[in-house]
Amino acid sequence: LAPIQVTQHGELIDGNQAAWSNTGSDGFAAADPQSCNDWTIADLTLGRWGFPIYTDVRWTDAYPNNPIGCAAEFRVYCFEQE
Repeated sequence: LAPIQVTQHGELIDGNQAAWSNTGSDGFAAADPQSCNDWTIADLTLGRWGFPIYTDVRWTDAYPNNPIGCAAEFRVYCFEQE
């Protein structure tokens, strides 16, 4: 496995930069939707996140710090499914 460590501009990501995931350590969507209302608001709702530089469960689930308030400024990754 290779970590996601490059931005869309080809720049390396600092190891401390987080990304929103709404994903638990099992790789599935969180049981209670914790996606900041589908990534549309930064109010008192919560979101799940991880560190994309890792290749273990921490890349989507930064337990025990999950979930966190949606006002945090984290990256968002989009993946196409066919």
